[in-house]
Amino acid sequence: ENENFVVIKEVDTDFQNKQNTSAETNIEKSSSEIPSENLPKTFDATQNFLANQLELFKSKTLSNGIPVIYKHSPLQSESAIRLEISGGEEKSFLGIRGMESLILRIVTENMLMVMKEYYNSDAIFYMPEITCETGINSGSITIKCHSQDIYRCLQAAIGSIVFGDVTPSIADETVFNMQREYKFLAADTSFQTYCNFMQRIYPKNKKLYNLKTPLLANLNFENIQNAYTHILDASRYTIIVATSQDFESVTKAAEENFGILQKHPKIKITTKNEIAEKSTISVPEIKEYISLYRVFTTDIPAELAGERPAKLIPTTEFNDPVHYYSNAPNNIDELPLYNSLLFEMEQRIEKATGLEVKTKIASVKSPFGGLQILSVPRLLDIDAVLKRTATQLAEDILSQKGEDIIMGIKTKWQFNILSDISSNIAVTELIAKGLNETGSQIQYLKDFEIINKATVVEFSKIMEEYLINFPPASLYYESRLK
Repeated sequence: ENENFVVIKEVDTDFQNKQNTSAETNIEKSSSEIPSENLPKTFDATQNFLANQLELFKSKTLSNGIPVIYKHSPLQSESAIRLEISGGEEKSFLGIRGMESLILRIVTENMLMVMKEYYNSDAIFYMPEITCETGINSGSITIKCHSQDIYRCLQAAIGSIVFGDVTPSIADETVFNMQREYKFLAADTSFQTYCNFMQRIYPKNKKLYNLKTPLLANLNFENIQNAYTHILDASRYTIIVATSQDFESVTKAAEENFGILQKHPKIKITTKNEIAEKSTISVPEIKEYISLYRVFTTDIPAELAGERPAKLIPTTEFNDPVHYYSNAPNNIDELPLYNSLLFEMEQRIEKATGLEVKTKIASVKSPFGGLQILSVPRLLDIDAVLKRTATQLAEDILSQKGEDIIMGIKTKWQFNILSDISSNIAVTELIAKGLNETGSQIQYLKDFEIINKATVVEFSKIMEEYLINFPPASLYYESRLK
């Protein structure tokens, strides 16, 4: 349930570059300066790799209680600063859908303006890239900058948060852009199918997945001003930094800047994310044909259609999305295996049909996985394709070539999960995901170890228990009944 909020996309600005009081502790630590294709494959190499990387992570708690998680990346000239902010869309101010995302976007825009001033005055070496995103339970602002600019970027970030001006013009423009993006996203039929399923899984957060619920509806400027004050609560923040700069310099910069924030425990939405407990969510047994909202397009130029054509004839072929979902293991050590098998099935279905397939991976907070087939011809028996794929995969795992099959599955998992591990931005994202899901900042490295150690027997067990049978939930467009 900690996935990105379903209607909010990143703010992504890409500019041309121009040239104290708390104890320090070592914590669970690891990462990699090695591209994913060069990650170790054998058990001994994996153990050595993990052991060597443990010294790269440290942590410190600022005087106001904000945790700083530091990962040393000595070979990188670029640094990543991720401000992880608890709360998320489920605790948006006044229950206004999209409000939390709106506030983070306004803060991000304010940061960009300050960064431009620094850049134009030669106070920083390069113009940083800043993105923000909002999930159900948390949000984040990520800054990609030159390693020498870390202090200035932290300074600009806290200045934008504390002293940033929320003007009606910025608020109006941001609301307009979000509502426009929402309309495009809501018109995606596969996304509509996904939201239909998620409303069943999370009935308490049903409104977040109900595409008929307006985004930022009945909003006034006073609402935005009041909501903005909630971003000032120190108890909401975790700072994650991946950089070549030394630990002492980074934590000193963090203390001098973010140490000014105070805790505001009376603000209920700022409650820190608790370490995830194993979920009791279960995928319902349904085979449902749902109605979808379609946007019809045509390749006939407007000048040939006439001023007021009597009919708009769609000339683009419209196929239907089909989604399958199944329960995932409750054992956290089995989740990587389950997800890796989904990736394998995704590739096999794509190869067999030529269709685009997306995998919805399982996690501790979202203990179910799925295969989302985006555009299925109505005459294709996609259920039969799925069944053949699962059956054949189960047989292949136990065949004489089983070891080779498993090695390929492990490689696909590494590609899908750790493909950008040499990027500081990607590493901070993986750290944040681990913290939000399990409380461990190296969960992705633990998963890597689990995958590398897994045997044919273990993969076969997961396949037989969770994926060999037809998935409990299958969703189709209602036209497939005709």
